[in-house]
Amino acid sequence: MLRTRMQASQKGNKGVLGSTAVAMKEMVGNEGVTSLWRGLTLTFWRDVPFSAFYWWGYEYGRKRLDESRARSAAMLGQRHDAELSHSALLTDSFIAGAASGAVASFFTTPFDVGKTRQQTVMHDAQARMKDLPETRSMPRFLWHIYCHEGLGGEVFEGSAGLCDHDLELRDWEEDGWVGE
Repeated sequence: MLRTRMQASQKGNKGVLGSTAVAMKEMVGNEGVTSLWRGLTLTFWRDVPFSAFYWWGYEYGRKRLDESRARSAAMLGQRHDAELSHSALLTDSFIAGAASGAVASFFTTPFDVGKTRQQTVMHDAQARMKDLPETRSMPRFLWHIYCHEGLGGEVFEGSAGLCDHDLELRDWEEDGWVGE
């Protein structure tokens, strides 16, 4: 909650940490200690799908890379050693982790945007009393964003950076830097 509140503050505002700490103390005084975990459900909306995509993709990628290595060894008439060298293991782990992380991040970006937007509004007790879109459940809130702002709006805010990062990794791999 502290990090989200500080990120939502005005960038030019000095004393962000102090004012955020005072606001959180007031929030706990008015609404109780459980108000500090108000965003936990929102975090689960983002982190559970991310972990599912990431770990499935990582294991799938490692398996496919190992199968590819075995096919290459068979085509060259070499024996495929089940025990990978440290550099091969590191390379496979890096490629599988980077690819699965990029895919998982892309698919869970809407949940991250929804979580951040809801947390920045929901810390204000007066805003929670109003009928704001941010007070809706996560699926309904994301649907609202999609209907009013579209996919190019804020639902996939930040995903372009992920795509750029993925392209840089592909360039890096194609230049022959992996495994050398």
